[in-house]
Amino acid sequence: MKDEAQFSPKQDAEAVSVSDMFNNILNEKIKNGAVEKAIEVKVDEFIKRVADDVFSSWGDLSKLMKEKMTEAIMPTAESLGDIPKYHDFVSKRLKLAAQSFYDDKLVEVLDSELKEIMSEVPDVINLSWLVEQIVDGAKEDESEGEISLHINKSYSSYWIAIDKESDKSEYQCDFRIGLSEDRKTGKLTIFSLKVDGEDCRKSIALGPFYRFEKILYNAYVTNAEFALDQGEHAGDYETEWYYD
Repeated sequence: MKDEAQFSPKQDAEAVSVSDMFNNILNEKIKNGAVEKAIEVKVDEFIKRVADDVFSSWGDLSKLMKEKMTEAIMPTAESLGDIPKYHDFVSKRLKLAAQSFYDDKLVEVLDSELKEIMSEVPDVINLSWLVEQIVDGAKEDESEGEISLHINKSYSSYWIAIDKESDKSEYQCDFRIGLSEDRKTGKLTIFSLKVDGEDCRKSIALGPFYRFEKILYNAYVTNAEFALDQGEHAGDYETEWYYD
């Protein structure tokens, strides 16, 4: 094993200050070309970085080359008039796929809705049952009271207005039901239904309906029978309640 080189001081540490020692060493390095060598290395590194930037994808040279190549290629592509535009093809395929999806989804949703509607429609909706449902809902808010009920006949039609609050006029009631009488059978069916002022025939989005509202709506859309089972006058029905 070779002996490691031993450092031999060139200056007398006792006779020379640290400041003088630094200046002497610096002057010696400059005379021997150390500064020139260091600058040469940095210049080489600088030139390499500049060249890398010029030839990089974001450099000006690269951008210029892309522009020139694009100009050379584009006239050739534009002359091929029989090739269809790609974006038109994609647009048509997207429209076709979307239409197919919505058609299939619409059938699925409608089948499900119709199945649910048909399963929840009784043979006959009795007005006494509807009054009872409204009264039960009002009982949750008041220990005693009376709901609003109006029954008006016009030729072969009836208009029913009902609300869980008392003293509501016919046109202020939450529910307004139009009934049409069949001349041959005498049966009544719902031809008009308004819930909270919304006409179910004209509204695009209704509900969600729950409990008796849903059954009433299903009866309307399926043209189910509606019966004035206890009479044709509001006084024929139990619209009041009391708690002992």
